[in-house]
Amino acid sequence: FKALEAGYGQPLVCLFSPTERLEHLQAICDAGVFTLFLYSPLMGLALLMGVKEFTESVSVQCERLLEESFDEVLDSFHSIKGIDPSYLRFLEDDFTRTFILRFLFCRTALS
Repeated sequence: FKALEAGYGQPLVCLFSPTERLEHLQAICDAGVFTLFLYSPLMGLALLMGVKEFTESVSVQCERLLEESFDEVLDSFHSIKGIDPSYLRFLEDDFTRTFILRFLFCRTALS
């Protein structure tokens, strides 16, 4: 990847997803784990943990906690001293910000 040229003189950022599916998820879902986390982080985490059902009130509460966590992560990004401003520009776009946060959540959940 060192041979890839970064456009416009800015840092090159690549987000990779695993190509293999976790065995216990193959019977439940045809999609890859990363796809699940991009579509619905809560559903991805629930399937990863083996939780097949939960009430609507639990879902609402978990979604609220997840959004609060994402807000804390964003605050952390902005407080990093010396971070390249081009990385922060990625976070200004709603789609890209959501993608990055869900990527980080997926990566953390799989760790």
